[in-house]
Amino acid sequence: MPAKPNLYEAVVNGKITQFLRRNLFTVELSDGQSVTAVMPADLLHIAVNVCHGFRRNFIAVAVELRKPPRMPRIVDAFESGLTGGA
Repeated sequence: MPAKPNLYEAVVNGKITQFLRRNLFTVELSDGQSVTAVMPADLLHIAVNVCHGFRRNFIAVAVELRKPPRMPRIVDAFESGLTGGA
């Protein structure tokens, strides 16, 4: 029986480190690399609602790494108060 095709080419965990514009973000992956990833409209409300105060919150994400020329895409996101990465 042939293997089922993978839904995503490669999905890795990371955290958003910078908002660039509209729906583009810089994401630090769990292996330390940084990539520019696009966030779908249905997840943007999470990025908008992060409060910046004394507590150091960040947005943990799952990023689908796709073959060029397609940009990496954020497929899941949630707010996290933990430190040290996703």
